Amino acid sequence: MSYVKGFYFQPVTQSSQGEGFAYINLLSDNSRLVMHYNDTSTYDFNINTSCVRINMFNHDYNTASPDLTSSLNDTENEEISFLHSAAGLKTIIRVKDNDKLDSLANKGINRAQLQIKIHPGFQNTYGVPDQLTIIYEENDGNYDYLTDYKANSEHFGGSVSEDKSEYIFNIPLHIQELVKNDGTIEVDNNLFLFPLKNRTTAGHCAIYGGNHPEYPMQIKIITSDY
Repeated sequence: MSYVKGFYFQPVTQSSQGEGFAYINLLSDNSRLVMHYNDTSTYDFNINTSCVRINMFNHDYNTASPDLTSSLNDTENEEISFLHSAAGLKTIIRVKDNDKLDSLANKGINRAQLQIKIHPGFQNTYGVPDQLTIIYEENDGNYDYLTDYKANSEHFGGSVSEDKSEYIFNIPLHIQELVKNDGTIEVDNNLFLFPLKNRTTAGHCAIYGGNHPEYPMQIKIITSDY
């Protein structure tokens, strides 16, 4: 059976709402792929951790809500932004308040929390993502995790709150790096916010952006004097 290069599965539906989404665990003891031939013969395809498994997604946002399409066309500070698993939408975050960063130069940063409120008006069948993560764009165009994540991924945060209303990240080391401004991380380096299980789940949500009048995305900082 060496000539079988692999298998490609995709949902097929006649629904006007588009195609579906299903979670399949090919490594489960209950999963099997068996070919029946010559009436009585069978052949079991061995699927294990050595087999390459890739999820592929195709998103069409042309018929999405006006708020979402407006967000895609808006490169300025938004009131509402969107996150979509399954290799979908990300949100770019920029820390642009240079005056505020300069005011922290002679202070110790005890706590810095990025607080992101979930917009309740955009519910979906698959629920909100259980956890988000953040990476940043380096000066050379590559990407890396924040120092806070690499120092302690558990304390870094990003899990949705119990009431499904917000996400909180602990980023004091990243803010300290921005304040230090030694060229390692520039203020203009983009931060990319997206669901942690971006290629294996379907959850998505709307979040309040930095320009929302009531619930803006914000960084709360607690400092002490040297």
